[in-house]
Parts: sequence; structure tokens; C-alpha cells
Amino acid sequence: ENINVSINNSGDIEPPTQPTNLVANATSSSQISLTWNASSDDVGVLGYRVYREGAQIADVSTTSSYIDSWLTPLTTYTYYVVAYDSSGKVSTQSANASATTQSAPASLVVYYGFNEGSGATVSDGSGLGNTGNISGTITWTTGRVGNGLSFSSGYIAVPNSASLDIAGKNISIA
Repeated sequence: ENINVSINNSGDIEPPTQPTNLVANATSSSQISLTWNASSDDVGVLGYRVYREGAQIADVSTTSSYIDSWLTPLTTYTYYVVAYDSSGKVSTQSANASATTQSAPASLVVYYGFNEGSGATVSDGSGLGNTGNISGTITWTTGRVGNGLSFSSGYIAVPNSASLDIAGKNISIA
């Protein structure tokens, strides 16, 4: 009795190499720029997945850089990157890289990144404590970058403070 064996050596056999030399550089109070050395693969690298604090935040094509935006001032973020190929094989993760966003400009009195994703308040990332209180019907949604709010019949009320200096009035954002 004959047994036929077929071996296919034309497919993808290796995952991409590990991305190396990941560098995180805070370029402003709300952005961190990431760069790394490109990976290689026996069939070609299709892209990279970028992770912040262990959660995937981006999927970039073959470029070996990414700018993370809408971050909170004076906050440290830690990143790593993995490469993947067209067969779905994934590299080991890069070494971690961390950076701390710069302080907010002196003229910035309020900054809402909507990082909460749910709840009845929005935290002020300016460092001045101008927390906003959500009133009415507002839906948390995906924004252009990160989280966002969809206003139906609601608004965000921001109480007056010394940093806002709005002569005893409150601010409403709708």
C-alpha cells in the first residue's frame, strides 16, 4: 500500500521579529510620539498594534511611528508594540517605553479629554480642578480620537473658579 505525503513549504512559517528600540517622547501636554525599529518577516510585515497601559489603542500599517493624542497633562503613559503579518502571526512585544506628558500651557484653564468613558462628571486635565458635571441626556461614544460625548438634550456645567475668572457665572458646554 502506498501513502502519499505532500509538504507545502510556500506558506508563512515564522512570525515577525520583535519591534526594537521603542522610544516614547512627550511632544506636548496632550501628545506622545512613538517610534521604533521596524520588524522583518518571511512574508512581510502587514502592520503594528500599539498598546498603552496594556490596551490596544492603534493599528498602524507598515510605518514604524505613531502619535498618541488627547492625553492628560503631567501623566505618565507606558507603551509597547507588536508586529503582525498577513497570516495573523504576531511578534513578541517590544520592550516597554514610557513618557510623561508636559505640563499644560499657563493659559489653559480647562481641558477635557473625556477619558472617563462613562459617568456623570468629566475630569479637567489642565491640573486646575475644573471638573464638569453632566446634566440631561448625553451619550458616551467614540470620538475622533478616544472617547467623546453626544449631546441630545444635555450639557456639561462647569462651576466658576479662580482659574476660570468669569465674574461669578458658570460655564455650560452643549
